[in-house]
Amino acid sequence: MDNNVVMNVCEALYEKSIMPLRFNFRGVGKSEGKFGHGVGEQEDVKAAISFLVAEMKTDINRVALAGYSAGAIFGLPVAAADAKVRALVAISLPLGMMDLDVVRNCPKPKMFIQGSKDDFASQNDLIEFCQSCVEPKKCQVIEGADHFWQGHEAAMAKAVSDFFVEALN
Repeated sequence: MDNNVVMNVCEALYEKSIMPLRFNFRGVGKSEGKFGHGVGEQEDVKAAISFLVAEMKTDINRVALAGYSAGAIFGLPVAAADAKVRALVAISLPLGMMDLDVVRNCPKPKMFIQGSKDDFASQNDLIEFCQSCVEPKKCQVIEGADHFWQGHEAAMAKAVSDFFVEALN
């Protein structure tokens, strides 16, 4: 939750009056527990969404989820199936790690963004996946960016925050 991608997205969202919530998955940083092989991490996403709605009293019409890399793999299926979540963003989605049919068939606004030099996810695979998704959808490739976005954080974060402003209004 403290990496350059997550921090930049949260700052860009905050600047557009969208309250971000970031968290570590179980066993990461100071979070308790052990890696849950995707299942436990999906439970973490469910808990974060519930916390955001119940404890933070977030406007139910303005809940969205952005996930970066493995966070996108764990978070997108949960967000696609949860009626409280209105829009989804996957940043540097490493396809092939998990079945994403629920995301492919999700009628919510969704955005897939990655760098043209991402070594963990093929640009062509992402475009093909995005094309297979139902509308509404957006696929964006940022030229020159790799999986870690060094030097391209601002462009990526702006694209994500712009998408959420449009999708949530």
